[in-house]
Amino acid sequence: MSPFPQVYRRPGAHFVYFYAVPVFMIGFQLLFKPEPLSDLISSTPLDPQSAFLLTCAITMGVILISRTLMMSFGRLIQSSGTYWIWTAIELVLIAIFTGLFFCLETGQEIIYYEAFCRCFVALVPVVFIIYFILDLFFIIWENEKNPGDVEDSPRVKFYDDRHSLKFVVERNSILFIEASENYVKIYYVENGVIKNYSLRTSMRSLEELCSANNLVRCHRSYYVNVSHVKILRRDKEGIIYIELDNPDARHLPVTKRYYDAVSSLL
Repeated sequence: MSPFPQVYRRPGAHFVYFYAVPVFMIGFQLLFKPEPLSDLISSTPLDPQSAFLLTCAITMGVILISRTLMMSFGRLIQSSGTYWIWTAIELVLIAIFTGLFFCLETGQEIIYYEAFCRCFVALVPVVFIIYFILDLFFIIWENEKNPGDVEDSPRVKFYDDRHSLKFVVERNSILFIEASENYVKIYYVENGVIKNYSLRTSMRSLEELCSANNLVRCHRSYYVNVSHVKILRRDKEGIIYIELDNPDARHLPVTKRYYDAVSSLL
């Protein structure tokens, strides 16, 4: 199963869904006036415009809550398959709540099951179309932004202080390496989740290996993969930090001794 696209871990992508879906629904209704949705709206005592806008508002509410939860529990979503299941549940919830709305607005002249089925037929295909377009756009955008896919990335072999091979990982998966007493911790991404591997060796012994694999020293305790550096930021106290392109990764400090080496590679 393919890994969870990193773009969905960023709030901006979910805001696009939140705003694009109602805009698409309005445009679709104005251009095509689909019969299932028009019949559903005309069954309420409200004027068609108000009924339709309330339907859009309910849809936006479901998307807002669902995408907020997705961001909060994003670590549990480790594959594209899990994301598609979440999206399918989201579509069903839209039908559930809009069905409840139409059932109540008609004074229960339409039983809830019928209202749910009619909402599912009228709304889910429309929302699915814009979801499919946006998903396709974000996947293509991420692939173009990161053309060196992890599976095509050279592998880095890590040996311990006894020169025994202990860990092999794709170079593009590595985010940074941290010193930890007599060990180093290699932080890497696997199936969209940040993991770490403890290796008994020193930072000095890794210098040649890191230099050959796009890992540059930014602090006496850190090597960072420059391909994952998003921005260098200076706080109010003048301390410089590296912000990585993975939103779940912590910021890394940059000392003056290593600042020029890091900035020259960006």
